[in-house]
Amino acid sequence: MADWTAVELRDRVLENVGAKAAGQAASAEDAALVDAAVIAAHARLRTFGIAPFELSAIPPLAQPLIRDYVAGDVGRYFGLGDSLKPSQAQAERELHRQFDVRKPPVRIRAEYF
Repeated sequence: MADWTAVELRDRVLENVGAKAAGQAASAEDAALVDAAVIAAHARLRTFGIAPFELSAIPPLAQPLIRDYVAGDVGRYFGLGDSLKPSQAQAERELHRQFDVRKPPVRIRAEYF
């Protein structure tokens, strides 16, 4: 699989919530809503340190996870209520497991003259 862009992610989210079929064009309103949710979710995940990739190159490992995460944010707008929230929580846990890279603190010893 190749890396996804934000547009491909948007289309997969819309397919996941049942707002469009594969190969069908998204409506402008739905596309704008999901585009904003994708940007917000990516920014939120980056603050957690679990989205070390750009929206122009979403790696295959993260594709279903970030799709489910964003779908949890927009599900209520498509009549799904909070039914996608458990999948969103699972996706966040898996993103933590896959991408949370904690670096040990670096101690710097200063020598003053």
